[in-house]
Amino acid sequence: MRISTSMMFELSRNAMQDRQSDLSEIGLQLSTGKRIATPSSDPRAAGQVLLTQQANAQNSQFENSRITAQQQLATQDSVLDSVTNLITRAKSLIVQAGNGTMSDVDRQSNATELEGLYQEALGLANSQDGNGNYVFAGSQTDQPAFVEEAGGVTYNGDDVVQSMRVDASRNMKINRIGSEVFDIGASGDDPASSLFNSLKSAIDVLNQPLGDGADGTVTSEQYRATIDRTNRQLDQSLDNVLTVRSSIGSNLNEIDALDEIGNTRSLNYETQISSLQDLDYSEAISRYSVSQVGLQASQQLFTRVQELSLFKML
Repeated sequence: MRISTSMMFELSRNAMQDRQSDLSEIGLQLSTGKRIATPSSDPRAAGQVLLTQQANAQNSQFENSRITAQQQLATQDSVLDSVTNLITRAKSLIVQAGNGTMSDVDRQSNATELEGLYQEALGLANSQDGNGNYVFAGSQTDQPAFVEEAGGVTYNGDDVVQSMRVDASRNMKINRIGSEVFDIGASGDDPASSLFNSLKSAIDVLNQPLGDGADGTVTSEQYRATIDRTNRQLDQSLDNVLTVRSSIGSNLNEIDALDEIGNTRSLNYETQISSLQDLDYSEAISRYSVSQVGLQASQQLFTRVQELSLFKML
């Protein structure tokens, strides 16, 4: 096979252009610090990087969801901690009220303190988060969970449970319904009630002088029955609150565990991405030097091929 001058020219020019392309690509790698400067550099690795980045982005979304869930649950737990202390104090006052030696003035003093606890309990039940949402109102977060009416305090929210995806396979309940927390179910001869209405009935009977039941007085039997019922209902209310707090505590512990898993997963993703696309500078500089030598050789060859001519042979 004869190799013409034009063919030699074409081959040498292509070789020089290839070396220039190699040198440009390595230069781009060095300037960006990435082995995969463009997807065409390594299509398979570029695809793996893209998939891993998408997985890491989803992992970050779960992390943000856990932060939101943790904030909401922590707010509810803080409120319920105050409610626990409130019920404990109210129960102490009710036990005192059961003392048969208390005077009407002493009972009215207890009623005054219970009135303060009643108002505090109502305020806690209508607590809002940092965004102004009522935390115990279900999905009706723009309105108070409980309202005080002539017939007593009633629940004003709904029973919608809000959940949030905190991991790939975990939807977590992030709110507690106000009626679940503050309502008191019927038990034995005691009718269904709520923490607020139970306290209110005790306040009313403590403000009434003992007597025969006429002219605004209350009989000893009526008084004793109300105090005993309130005492039992406060026990039940405290059990409700502690049960809810236990559930919230379990959720918070689970979030901590998922955070550790998520952090490990994120580190693995970042390590995988780094191994696929980050540049080994020592190796790249070595290739750059070799490519420079190759380009110089190709340029010299191209120059010599250009000088080839029959006239120069004469």
